[in-house]
Amino acid sequence: MILSGMGELHLDIVCDRIRRDFNVSVTLGAVQVSYREAPSIAASRSGHVDRTVGSQRHCISIMLKLTPVEDEGPIRDVEFAKTVGVVDKPVLEAVTHGILQACSRG
Repeated sequence: MILSGMGELHLDIVCDRIRRDFNVSVTLGAVQVSYREAPSIAASRSGHVDRTVGSQRHCISIMLKLTPVEDEGPIRDVEFAKTVGVVDKPVLEAVTHGILQACSRG
């Protein structure tokens, strides 16, 4: 059986109801997205975080600019235009991962 819904949570709820109401075993495969929104105009947003964890202060400011791309494929690349100071590679990788996850899931 193939189910369609408004999102992954919606599908999880339907599967749970099938299990509960009909006492049927349900196996979920990978979710396939048939429609994904994409930006039609450029947008930018900035944010600032200043926290102390333990005895170490962590301070970062970021400006994210999202621009539309010609092809309709998934976003595969994050470009860092400028970094001020020393930013560790794991931090840049975490930011890149977070951006790509947000773009793929909405």
